[in-house]
Amino acid sequence: MAFVRVDQIANRTILYDRQREGDYGVTGVPIRPFLEEKFLASCEACFTELVALLEAKGFGPVGSILTGGIARAGTGASLHHKNRAFDLDGIILPDGNWVADTFPQRPHMYLAIEAVLRRHFGTVLSYDYNAAHEDHFHFDDGTAIGFNTMSKSRVQFVQNVIFFVYHFQIGRDGVWGPETSGLTTRLRRDLGIGGFSSKVNWLDFLSRVASDALDLEAAIPD
Repeated sequence: MAFVRVDQIANRTILYDRQREGDYGVTGVPIRPFLEEKFLASCEACFTELVALLEAKGFGPVGSILTGGIARAGTGASLHHKNRAFDLDGIILPDGNWVADTFPQRPHMYLAIEAVLRRHFGTVLSYDYNAAHEDHFHFDDGTAIGFNTMSKSRVQFVQNVIFFVYHFQIGRDGVWGPETSGLTTRLRRDLGIGGFSSKVNWLDFLSRVASDALDLEAAIPD
């Protein structure tokens, strides 16, 4: 398994924003982590897509990427110790940085970014997953990309999208039940997207969510 040392992803500098007080979500110190080669390729594809989308929607130019940690020593299920995990704290933007702890204030931007992450990584843990993830996205390639009704994080994402982006009333508990199933089917049909058992349909849904959510974010008055 090959490892590659990097200081940029998608031509954006990686900054560690947890070393100095006051840096979180604002700035940080440049780092050069080792990443597993296949995981790095996924990160490059993901952030290249995200940067292009943000800039196309008028939120660019995108600056540095803020992280709370990438590779680290030890063991565990998170895959950080295998150089296959990334904690995303924020993205530097010209009109105010996006920061991962702002989901309650900026759900549209947050869900757009989450949608792009989910297009490239199976495991994405977000604000609603648990208290430990309220200030960052964790993503890794430990699970396959796609929808799974038994996955709390994936179900929560769909519920949040239904509620915040498409404005249906729904419980957001991460449990796949009749209400979530029914509203998801209704939303898919409204969007002209087939069942999520197809990876292609899931990816199409994520692309649509990312675009629609950023349109809503852009429409918010300054």
